[in-house]
Amino acid sequence: MKLRRHRGAIPFSAAWRVAGACSLLAGALLFPLRVQANAPAGRYVATGATVLDKKTGLTWQQSVPAGAFTWSDAMSYCSTLGTTLGGSGWRLPAIKELQSLLDVSATAPAIDTSANGFSGTPTDQPFWSATVVASSPDSAWWVLFGGVDSGGAAGGAIRAGMVNGGAKTTQYHVRCVRSSM
Repeated sequence: MKLRRHRGAIPFSAAWRVAGACSLLAGALLFPLRVQANAPAGRYVATGATVLDKKTGLTWQQSVPAGAFTWSDAMSYCSTLGTTLGGSGWRLPAIKELQSLLDVSATAPAIDTSANGFSGTPTDQPFWSATVVASSPDSAWWVLFGGVDSGGAAGGAIRAGMVNGGAKTTQYHVRCVRSSM
């Protein structure tokens, strides 16, 4: 994954290259971010209901649950996923981990949808990360893998591959992760 450092101040661990205008959400200035990570052939290995990312060493939930979750419900959902998928340590991914799934060589969805990837990824709403927006503790970062957002996250202004912050009470999709054992 290639990241470019932005010279301005951004309330996020390690400043990222900003692509697009800032937005005002929940009373805090938030920055939509775009990171590029093309998925080369063979990067993902599907095993049952999980996908191993050979580049990062993370194990991802392959299919996502129907419906959407508030941020706190998403955190709870991931913490109990071991009963369904096995293993331990399931959690909501950090924003950098979630961004590592972005594939900007694809359009909507901007994620590997091959048989060994993440087929069936919803495109209607963003996916939560566990990372809280530093300047707005009532907001957390999300990634949109789909096309133009349907209006819930930013009034239809955000495109596939964009990263932004949203109020934790908003309902978005969730894809859980764990460190490989």
